Formats: sequence, structure tokens, C-alpha cells
Amino acid sequence: MSQLATPVHFPAREHGAGENGSECETLQDHHLAEAIARALYATGHRTLAEVRVTAGGGSITLQGRVPSYFLKQLAQEIAKQAGDVQSVHNQILVVRCDDHTKLR
Repeated sequence: MSQLATPVHFPAREHGAGENGSECETLQDHHLAEAIARALYATGHRTLAEVRVTAGGGSITLQGRVPSYFLKQLAQEIAKQAGDVQSVHNQILVVRCDDHTKLR
């Protein structure tokens, strides 16, 4: 018998799937999105921890803002390395590092 655990809330998931209709399609998609969100959080980069991750049918969508193209690429590579990922849609925006108000 399987039970669903109480969700662990990472900053990457605080903006919650579904706020603009892009919820994960299945429980497997949800678990995949959670695994990627955990991996982004584990990098220690605050802005990666705030990236929104959604999944559907092996397709991952990343949304958020980061201060460099390096972090945008890092997020994409982390998502690609997760199991059963067929494609990654990287919609992360790169904003200037000295304009901290855009990162919030």
C-alpha cells in the first residue's frame, strides 16, 4: 500500500504549480518536478532554489529569474540529468546582478 507523504516545501515550489494552469499531469510528473526542485535547491544558489519547475509527459519547464547565463544553463543541465526527461523548456530569465529588485 502506498501513501503520499506530506509535501516538503522548497522555495522552488512555493509559487506552486497551477497558479497559471501548468500543474503536473501525473503523480510521476510531480515526483520528477520535485526531484529537480530538490536538486536545484541543493546547489546552494538562492536564485536556483526559487526556480519554478513543472513537468508533463517527460517535458520539464523551468521558470524564474537568475543573475547569470551560467546559472540558467546549470538549471537546465540539472533538469536534463533527472530520470525520464525527454525535453527541457528553459524559460528562465537572466537579469543584471546589480539590480537585486528584479530577482525578487
